[in-house]
Amino acid sequence: LVVSDGQDTGTARVTFEVIRPSRAVAGIYLMLEDADISPRNKQPLFASLNAAMAAFERGIFTAGINTLEAFINKTQAQVAPVNPALAEALTAAARQIIDVMQAGGP
Repeated sequence: LVVSDGQDTGTARVTFEVIRPSRAVAGIYLMLEDADISPRNKQPLFASLNAAMAAFERGIFTAGINTLEAFINKTQAQVAPVNPALAEALTAAARQIIDVMQAGGP
C-alpha cells in the first residue's frame, strides 16, 4: 500500500497466506492437542473438529460451519470450567473460521 498526500509518501507491506477452511480447522486441532486438559474432555472436541474438516474438504460448508458451532458449545461446556483462557482461544479461532465462511469464503 502506498499513500501520498502530495508531499509525503508512506508505504506499508502486508503478506498473507490464503488457506482452505479444513487447514484452518487443523490449526485449532493442534491448539487442542497441545492443551493441558484431560483426554476425556478432548475426545468429543476432536470428533467435532474432524467432522468439520471432513465437511469442508467435501465442500459441504454449511455442515462444516454447523459442526464448528457445536464445537464452540462443547468447548464452553467442557473446557471453560477448567481452563477459561483456552476455551476463549479455541472459541475465537472457531468463530473466526465461521465468520469468514459466512462472509463468502471459498
